[in-house]
Amino acid sequence: MPAPANEPETETRLSVGDRIVIRYLDDSRSRPEFYMLTERASDPLNGLLSLSSPLAVALAEASPGDEITLHIGERDRTVLFMTLEREPRQAA
Repeated sequence: MPAPANEPETETRLSVGDRIVIRYLDDSRSRPEFYMLTERASDPLNGLLSLSSPLAVALAEASPGDEITLHIGERDRTVLFMTLEREPRQAA
């Protein structure tokens, strides 16, 4: 059952069209990265992140402001989940 409109959601459920901002904390030269979530394959150069990607799956269990650690390639990377802007939903 969805939360009433006046109560915040208790889970971060990422959806197609949502926009996220992250920053890798393990690199001092890192800048915020902006992505739009998609059902298609990730395309970081064009700002698209697949909902099925390891990063999106990890972010779905986090909230903005959280730091998460991902194993990417042969190393662990720490990511700050900076913001989530939800795609406006239309009533059915």
